[in-house]
Amino acid sequence: MSDFRGSFLALLIGLLATGCSCGSESNGSDGQIDPDAGGDTDVDTDADTDSDSDSDTDTGSDTDTGTLEGPPDTDFIMNSVLYGDDDDGFDLDGHDTASADDVVGCGHIDGPGGIDNQLGPVMQDIDLLTGENSEGLLGDAIEDGILLMLFRLAGLDDRTDDDALDVHVFNAIDADDLASNNLEGEGEFYISPDSVVDRDETQPVIAFGNGALVETIFTGGPVDFAVTLPLGPDVVIPITMYDAQLTFRLREHDFVEGIVGGTVPVEDVVTAVEGTAYADKVGFIEIILYSQADMDVIAAGPTGVPCTGEDDCTRGQDCFDDKGGTCDAGDACECNEPADHCDALSGAVKLTGIRATILGVEPE
Repeated sequence: MSDFRGSFLALLIGLLATGCSCGSESNGSDGQIDPDAGGDTDVDTDADTDSDSDSDTDTGSDTDTGTLEGPPDTDFIMNSVLYGDDDDGFDLDGHDTASADDVVGCGHIDGPGGIDNQLGPVMQDIDLLTGENSEGLLGDAIEDGILLMLFRLAGLDDRTDDDALDVHVFNAIDADDLASNNLEGEGEFYISPDSVVDRDETQPVIAFGNGALVETIFTGGPVDFAVTLPLGPDVVIPITMYDAQLTFRLREHDFVEGIVGGTVPVEDVVTAVEGTAYADKVGFIEIILYSQADMDVIAAGPTGVPCTGEDDCTRGQDCFDDKGGTCDAGDACECNEPADHCDALSGAVKLTGIRATILGVEPE
């Protein structure tokens, strides 16, 4: 199993639940992420409230869950991932940008109800640049058993309305190394030890806490966790999605209309791309990302990053001395973030899951 796990971790494409189980910390003076968590959790999943597990709602896969039998399930394996549209996601900044002149929303018009989601447009542009189909790579990774992610409903008492429900997320390891049965509702999986603390499956590294189920619709988070985006068949970039939130509609043997969304700093992506085979395209990718950036998450003012000139700073930042003046030779200077500088991307992906059997943490 260890060889498979090594391959899994090396090739993981898509959302990867290996981040911290805490919310983002704001810091107004050190250049770290200030996610402005004052936004609400408005979400549009196009979900109805029909809890019939055998309904014809599209799950995003070809699996007919109406053929599955047995008691209702609480453990699921992700069986599809797609980039969200502009009406899929969350209001991450607590602001509804309705005009291209709106500096608060960086001039990118939001979806209904202030939904923020620039990931789809960004990845479409990057796909054109690299000549790849990254969304197709996500689907292939799931079908081939490379991208395996488990979702567990922890503390579920009522499948329709439950005001105290968390969702634990784990990297999964196929118990029989047979990808063909993973997505049929009969798959058996181990939890990867990297997804839990001290090999204890009740202590997940990532958990969408503060969750609730209302008329079968789960909403939980925020939480920070790592994601990877595919640039090519053998090229993925690891980044962190801040203040991620999760929603889905629960059915008897699967969940549908799932969305996970959060905020990704542009420079995190740029730095990650610099270490890949697409490093020669990083300048173009940086231009694409900043042109689509719709969030301002780095606090204005000194960042704590030393500099001798603007080339040492993030795009759009200035290099000032301790009095806010031009940096001259011999001065102790640091990069300064300007106000209203759009430096991060909102993002959301759509996902679904089907029944899975979790056998515990992978044996040593």
